[in-house]
Amino acid sequence: MKTDLKNKQPLTRSRGTMPEPVNMPLDGPCVLGCGTEGNNAFCITSGKKAYVSPNNGDLTHYANYKAYLDSINELSALLKVQPETAAHDMHPDYVTTRYARQSAFEKLTAVQHHHAHIAACMTEHNLNETVIGIALDGMGLGDDGTLWGGEFLTANLADYKRACHFKQYHLPGGDQATIHPHRMALSCLLTEFDDDGKTAKRVLPAIDSETHRIIRHMIENKLRSPLTSSAGRLFDIVSAMLGLCGDEIAHPGEPAINLQNAAAEDTDFVYPFDISNGILDFGPMIRQIVSDIDNCTDKGRISSAFHNTVASAAAAVCDKIRSAEGIKKVVLSGGVFQNVRLLNLMTRMLDETGFETYSHFLLPPSDISIALGQAAVALARRAGKN
Repeated sequence: MKTDLKNKQPLTRSRGTMPEPVNMPLDGPCVLGCGTEGNNAFCITSGKKAYVSPNNGDLTHYANYKAYLDSINELSALLKVQPETAAHDMHPDYVTTRYARQSAFEKLTAVQHHHAHIAACMTEHNLNETVIGIALDGMGLGDDGTLWGGEFLTANLADYKRACHFKQYHLPGGDQATIHPHRMALSCLLTEFDDDGKTAKRVLPAIDSETHRIIRHMIENKLRSPLTSSAGRLFDIVSAMLGLCGDEIAHPGEPAINLQNAAAEDTDFVYPFDISNGILDFGPMIRQIVSDIDNCTDKGRISSAFHNTVASAAAAVCDKIRSAEGIKKVVLSGGVFQNVRLLNLMTRMLDETGFETYSHFLLPPSDISIALGQAAVALARRAGKN
């Protein structure tokens, strides 16, 4: 079943309510999907049903973590089950990963963050086959040790292969760059323009010279500046370049929300991009946006063209994967798809080129869905070994 994207996206479930079950493509022993660390929900399976908890918030806060543990025990008792397997994120330092490893589960299954996203959406649609999975979000640890977030996977429930990804940029200061989007914009402009930082200083005048020097030093010397392919950070970059967000955000996703809200309705223009050796490079787009900024092009037009470009580029990547592997079903997941404009654009472009496109309709595309995907992957891997 495909989703009618004109309908409202699913909302986070409320606390204090019994979760409605989700039908699973596979049966098996009871699994706990631990979820992620921030924006957490967990999942417990019972037969071919999965029960996803309400949003437990950020588990680095002790009160939330305590409520998380209590809720797992309460839901297990209510369902009269005891999880045998704990499926958790690959990140070794997540609270949920440590909980899984320190508890007395018979089996542990580590699941890559973006594979879990795709598996969750597949589960909602009862898909158990190989699909093209587009996972666009903030960040999650990849199996190469870098921070992923703009991913094109060929995936089934049990396994996946990384087919293509957004070009990587350095994330100066790690998580601090998600709070200060101008840092990410500076990193991008220093990468795309070999002019001793002159373009970055012109486009980002709010960054003072000392901050500019420090961040540039961090990037050039790879000091606390991991690489990321994050789609969420690409939205931060363009929002900061257009002056649509402040130096410090007030809430997660603020730069992307402002960018979406600024988009004009009257253009179908697409910026240039490049696809080569499994990398989707938006560098040509960034350079053209800088030219548009210098020419005082309307910010609404730039924002609209940016959204068009991301959607068009994704469709082009999917076309390459289909040509190579014959896969026609595309599954969309990840927090970036809370952007309804991008979701509708990408779905329309994919549908027009002959793909079958699937997105979330039971759970939000954010990390709330991760636990369901973790549980589905654990069941699929167990079934494959039987």
